[in-house]
Amino acid sequence: MTVPSHADVIVLARRPGPAVLPGDLAVERRRVRPPGPGEVVVRNVVTSVDPYQLSMLRGATDVATVCVGDPVPASSVGIVVQSQDPHVPDGTQVATYTGWQAYATTRIGPTEVADPRLGGPVEWLSVLGPAGVAAYVGVHDVGHLQPGGTMLVSAASGGVGGVAVQLGKAAGARVIAIAGGRARTGHAVWVLGADVAVDYLGPAFAQQLRQAAGPGADVFFDNVGGRQLTLALSVLKHYGRVVLCGSVSSYARPDDPAGAADLTAAVCRRITLQGYIASDYYPGRLKPVREELGALLHANRIRAVVSEFHGLDSAPRALAAVFDRGSAQPGKRVVRITDG
Repeated sequence: MTVPSHADVIVLARRPGPAVLPGDLAVERRRVRPPGPGEVVVRNVVTSVDPYQLSMLRGATDVATVCVGDPVPASSVGIVVQSQDPHVPDGTQVATYTGWQAYATTRIGPTEVADPRLGGPVEWLSVLGPAGVAAYVGVHDVGHLQPGGTMLVSAASGGVGGVAVQLGKAAGARVIAIAGGRARTGHAVWVLGADVAVDYLGPAFAQQLRQAAGPGADVFFDNVGGRQLTLALSVLKHYGRVVLCGSVSSYARPDDPAGAADLTAAVCRRITLQGYIASDYYPGRLKPVREELGALLHANRIRAVVSEFHGLDSAPRALAAVFDRGSAQPGKRVVRITDG
């Protein structure tokens, strides 16, 4: 197909504060650079919206930072439309980290070729993408969840948490979902298959969590931190494990003391807390993990759950919505730039 000379890109216009506001991000028309030897031009079909992006845009030092004027970094899935790489012909589906732009000129590594037999763009951005891989690694490689065990999952209706819930059930465990609001707790049970869901926005959250955990949970898959982590520690069994995948409670306001957790129970109960970065597992685990996730998808044991926003210019609004407590938009937030 014909590659346009210019295409839309969303760039950082100014560093945001606690929330993404109009004017923080801007849509620009930028030149699409022709591919050099070994490069391709990708027409991105879908791109990702993730909580950690806010920290990047604010200039956090513990993640890769973004300079003013740079495109917003993000995972994207698209189709190669012009290739100077003999190993990646036109028409190849690829999963890249080319960000919020309609077209991108880049090199394609072996792990970025997105086999359409495993799934389409939405699946490769969610279950087969970073969110799904992070969930799988957290549940199995870090959490060592066993059949018959009990796992708590916070942000259980989100992009990573929703896959973690499904993987826990596929592994033969009892899963307790923590989510905000009736719509999201209902989604966790009736769509994702959690055994029970507890509303962290409810006045009886602590009591209901203790009741749901019963004799105690073996693993806590934590995406939130803060108060939810504090309470989860109190219902874990002795020698339980906490998988520290994210800390959404502190992304918007990292200096807010309410985002800090009390770890006293971890000492008394001899609990292991382990943080991890999923990409650390990529060299040896990425291919087999994706194959297992693909097999579970095709066996209908897990499903890709996404909330789609349409048009690249909707991406800033989608990012701002990530931090709406009790939002009715479940699953992975995906911006559809164009139809397939």
